[in-house]
This record gives sequence, structure tokens and C-alpha cells, in this order.
Amino acid sequence: MRTVIFSLGAVLVLLTGLVAGPVTAQTVSSLTQTLTPTATTDPIALPDPLTPQAINALMARLSDAQVRALLLDRLDAAATTAAATDGVTYANVGALMTETMRRIWQSTVHNFANADAFIAAESAVLNGFAARLGPDGVRKMLLAVALAIGVGLAAQTLAHRVLFRRPRARAPLGRSTDLMYNLRLAALRMFYEIIGALIFTVSAFAVLHLFKPDESVPLVSPIVFWIVFMPRFAIVLLRFFLAPTHRQARLLSLSDHMARVIYWNFVGIAYGLGFTFAMAALNKAFGGAPGFWHWFNIVFFGWMLLLFILTRNGWRAIMEGGRTELTAFDAWSIRAYPYLAVVSIVATYIFCVGANVMNATGVLAGGRHFVSMVIVLVAPLLDTLIHAIVRHFMPDMEGEGDMARHAYRASRRAYVRIGRVLVFGAVILATARLWHITAIGMATAGVGAPLASAVVQVALITVCGYLVWEMVRLLINIRLAREQPTAADTARVPDGEGMGGTATTRLGTILPPISFALQFFVISATILTILANLGVDVTALLAGAGIVGIAVGFGSQKLVSDVISGMFFLVDDAFRLNEYVNAGGAIGTVDRISLRSLRLRDAKGPVLIVPYSEINTVTNYGRDWGIMKLRFTVPFHTDVEQVRKIFKRIGQEMLEDPELGPGFIEPFKSQGVYEYNDHGIVIRGKFTHKPGAQFMIRKKVYTRVKEEFEKAGIEFARREVKVNLEGAGRDTLSEEDKHKISAAAAEHSAESDRAQTSANGTSGPPRDAP
Repeated sequence: MRTVIFSLGAVLVLLTGLVAGPVTAQTVSSLTQTLTPTATTDPIALPDPLTPQAINALMARLSDAQVRALLLDRLDAAATTAAATDGVTYANVGALMTETMRRIWQSTVHNFANADAFIAAESAVLNGFAARLGPDGVRKMLLAVALAIGVGLAAQTLAHRVLFRRPRARAPLGRSTDLMYNLRLAALRMFYEIIGALIFTVSAFAVLHLFKPDESVPLVSPIVFWIVFMPRFAIVLLRFFLAPTHRQARLLSLSDHMARVIYWNFVGIAYGLGFTFAMAALNKAFGGAPGFWHWFNIVFFGWMLLLFILTRNGWRAIMEGGRTELTAFDAWSIRAYPYLAVVSIVATYIFCVGANVMNATGVLAGGRHFVSMVIVLVAPLLDTLIHAIVRHFMPDMEGEGDMARHAYRASRRAYVRIGRVLVFGAVILATARLWHITAIGMATAGVGAPLASAVVQVALITVCGYLVWEMVRLLINIRLAREQPTAADTARVPDGEGMGGTATTRLGTILPPISFALQFFVISATILTILANLGVDVTALLAGAGIVGIAVGFGSQKLVSDVISGMFFLVDDAFRLNEYVNAGGAIGTVDRISLRSLRLRDAKGPVLIVPYSEINTVTNYGRDWGIMKLRFTVPFHTDVEQVRKIFKRIGQEMLEDPELGPGFIEPFKSQGVYEYNDHGIVIRGKFTHKPGAQFMIRKKVYTRVKEEFEKAGIEFARREVKVNLEGAGRDTLSEEDKHKISAAAAEHSAESDRAQTSANGTSGPPRDAP
């Protein structure tokens, strides 16, 4: 309904001027006569494109005086250009900018001072149009336009109710998180609206053709097209993106209020543009005021400027696109976008007005400045579209673990960066083509053919090198994102409960160094290619690098040995990230693998850097599975069968534990009597575990065995030292003598413990002899 009101209102504004025109005809006749000579002195616009046929047609319709004036203008322009390009300096550029701004200011002041004359001149244009139609022609045009709009609206409404009622009823209105699903629904709704708009247009034009209101002046149909039909199709496009009345159908991330504000402002701009083009057609036919485009620029650019300033939060919401994870660059670009839009609008206005006042309107041919401004305003919003497409088409993460998550995020960022390069590269190329900027054009503009060619080649090589670099990272990260620990490596160890953890796969270990090497190769190849295109002798550079490499090789044999040894360790799959290893006497968890050294994290926190060449033997405690054996010493009178049953019960209970159970491969059970010693019976238990889970399980086993022994009345054997003193003097020992004897016995016991510990071997992880 509001669309209809806008259409009728715009037509009524034009028709009111036509009706009121005869009243003010005599008032503006003198102004029209004053403006007519001025129009003859205006610069003659050259045809675009400037073909031989167009030149012949132009010369045929020009008078001798106009030909001489055109020739003088072209000669003056050539002389001015030659003088300007004779020595371009910063001072010349500054003076040109100052002169341009001075003329813009003078033109603005002049146009505002003569606003009443501009209104009178436009009224004269409408009066001339009305006079050409005549009173009967005006009435016929009013009736034809009103009837055409009415018939068009009736045909559109009938089509929606008869043809599209069932398909629209079947179309779901719910919003989904699926991008393509939402696009299909929005496209389906836009299809119905475009068909309706076409039916409206065809019906209305049929009525206009039937009544033929433009027999005497063939301008009625173009005017109705610009004021009624062109905004109608613009509204269809706006509804596709903004959907002001249907939140579920809205493609952009906007609130209802902000969507309505932006929508109705652009609807007003669309009708304003239509009215402007209609008046431009009338001015061209009946002679208008020279300040017409000045007032258009003031209204259009001022409206756009206020729109982006007042709705800046809405544009930021559109750019954010509902994303929750934003990089620092994304957050900065979202905040800066409204300011970029304001700068772009102001710069385009200054360029447009400056070209007019400096008589350089040729650069504005085809509305290049408007198209460029739209490109600058829309280009940042394409980044939101890139993110949405990547989120839709990128599959879910297949792997598990920190490395897989990190690689998955890196892959998503790589897709976005590649999309940005492709999309914004296309935007730059389109803009350059719009302004006819090419290497040949740069050369003819004074840049120089070699320099212009080199600039283009370096830019292309840099872009291609960057894309290859991103593709290498992307492919490796995609593979890493699919990596997940094997079933034997899925147990995690809480902090402080031991050493080791979830080990990565073999590819997860060797791909990061390979990625680093490939990226280094791509960067080096890109730099060498750029230098070769700039004329640098790359052969000599490579030869010098080879000599330096040989010298470094002879002088750093240790480094070469480290690198080669590391390559073979990786090929042999000797260790992986997060595995607990003993490498050349250094014990810890593999924290990082570089080209020349292995970095281990000790259980107490220190970092150990071990060069590969110093590793003779690698003992890997975290590969596939492990067996933990525990010793318990009980008194000689203990029932061994009762202990076995207790161990078995503990093993079953821990196997069913939701936290500890996944760490078992085989449950805790008794191995029977291991040995007899001076203190009691040594009974050993064991369990088979996944890598990294043994320490938490061992802690729990010790706790549970103590609890069950206390319930069953079983005590642990205590170490006792008996000193047999024979002789008559044992009853006469002093307290000091007794203390000395006790100290000697304790020292002997400690030496026995140290000897047994050394025999069992406790330098590595806790383990027992087989």
C-alpha cells in the first residue's frame, strides 16, 4: 500500500506542476529568455563512444560558430594538459586541489543564492511541457496515467490471489540456520514479487499505449517509467534483503526497527532518483536551469550521508552477520565501516562537483562515480557474505583434540582469506575496468611502459604467491582437522596427576614441520620470481646462496646432523606430540618438534631441549598401551586367596567407573605371590592401560586397596630390625649404647632399601622387573 502511495504521490507532484504551469508562464518567460543565450555558450558535449560515425553526425548538426568554439576549446584543453604534465610536482597538485575547492565553494554559494531562479526555471520546463500537450492533452495524460496505475495494480493483485496463492501458501515462513535454505525461500518470494511487478508494468504500459497520451510529446512513457516502474523493481530488491515486515524472511542481521528505517529511506531514494531522471529528460527537451545537477547532488549525497550516520549501528550489525567469534581485524572493520561509508560519500560528492565546475564532465560519463561509490559501500558487506558461505559449505570437524580444533579454525580462516582475495580482486578489477585503468593506460599517462608493466606483474605474482601459500596451509590444516587420537590414546590426564596425555597421530606429528618447509619454499619462490621480473639476476643470487650453503654445511656439521637425524626419527615414527618418552636420558612429554631439536616438558615443569643428533635411544612410554605393576607386602599369616578376591573386586568396580573406566584395556587384578622377603609376602597386581591414564588409575588403586584391607582386617607388613645381643653385658647397656645400636640398625636397613631400589630401577616411570 505504501508503494502505491509513493507512486501516486510522485506522479501528482509532476502533474501539479503541469497544471500550475500556465499560471506562472508569463512570470518566468523573461527568465527563460535570459537562460536561452546562456545555453548556447555551454560546452558542447562530445559523443561517447567517440566513433567516426558519431563525429560525422556531430559535425553535420553544428554551426560554423559552434565548430570554431569546439576547436578552440579542444586546443585550449590540449595546451593546458601539456603545460600541466610538463612538470608535475606536489605544489602543482596542491594548487589544483586548492583551485578546485575554491570553485566548488563559489559554485555552491552561487547556486544557493539563485535558488529562486532555479525553481522558476524548472517551473518553466513544466510549463513548456504542459503547453506542448495542451489542455486536452494534460487531461488525457492524467486520465491515462491514473487508469494505467489502477489497471496495473488490479492485474498484479489478481495474479497474486489466483496464480500464486497456493504456491505462496505452501512456501514455509520459518527461518533456518541453513544459508541455502533461507536463500531459496527469499529467492522464491522475490520471484513472485518480480512476476507481479512485471504484470503491473505490462498492464500499465498496455493502457498507456491504448490511450496514447504522448502522441504530441513522446515523453510521457519515459517519465512514468522513471517515476513509477523503476522504483517498483528497486523495492522488490530491497524487500529481498531487508524484508521489513517479515523477520523470518530477512537475510541480513537487523532488528525490525532498523530494517524498516533503512528500507523506507532507500525507497525514498529510489523515488527521488526516478523523479530526478524524469526531470532530466524534461530539461533536455525544454531547456532547464544550469544548477539542476547541483541540487540533485546536494539532496542525494546529503540524504545518503545522513542515512549512514544515523543508522551506523544497523550497518555494523549487518557486517557482523550474527557471528560470535570475531578476529581483531573483523572487529575493527565492523567498527570502521560507517566511517568508511561517510568518507566515500563525501569524496564522491567532491569529485562529482569538482568535475562539473572544472568543465571535466567527461570523467563522469556513464555515472562512473556513482557506480564506484556503490562498489566501495557494498564491498565490505561482501565479507559478511563470504563468512556465511564458508560457514554453510565447510563441513563439521571430523577429528578430536586440541590440534584438530586449532586446524579446523585455521582452515575456516584460510577459506575466508582466499574468498576475500578472489572477491576483492574482482572488485578492484571491475573498478579499474570502469575507469579504463590498464597497464597501457598507465604507460600513456606518463608512468612509463616498463614501470606500468612491472607494477602489474609484481601485483599478479604477489597475489598468486599468496594464494598458493594459503592453499598449502589450507590443505594441511584440512588434513590435520581430520586427525584424531586412536582408541588407545583417547584418555586424558588431569593436571598434576602424571605425565603424558593424548598422543597425536603420525600425520599430526610430521605435517606441521612439512607445512613450515612448504610455506618457506613458496615465499622464497615468490620473492625470487618478483626479483626476476624486476630485472635482478636471480642466477647469480642462487649461485651465491649455494656457495653460502656449502660453507655453512662445512662449518655446521652438527646442525646438518641434527636435521638429518630428526628426519629419520620422524620417518621411523619414534615419537609423537604429547607422548611421554626418554630421549637420550632426557625424560618428559613431547611438547614440540622442530627441524633440529625435540622439546620435552618434564613432569615438574622444566622444558628440555634435546638435539636429534644426541639421541641414541628413544624409550616411548606412551605408544598404544602399557602395563602398570604394583607391589604390596603383607604379613606371613595373610590369606592370599582373600587378597586376590579383593583385587578382582577393586578391578571390576574401577572398570565400571565413568571417569577411570575408559582408561583401562584390562582391569586391575592379582598376579599372585611374587616373592617372600624378611618382612612378609610380596603380592603383585597389574592392569593394562591406555597411554597417559596409568597415573590417575594407580593413585586410585592404592587408595582402594588400603580401604579394602582395613575392612578385611589385613595389615601391611612393617619393616622391623631385630638386634640380638648375646653376652652377660646386655643388661648393663646404657641408654647411649642403646641409641647407637638403633642408629646402626637403621642405617643398615636404609642401605638395604637403596640396594633393592637400585635393582628394581626407578630412574624412569615406576615399573617392576618382569
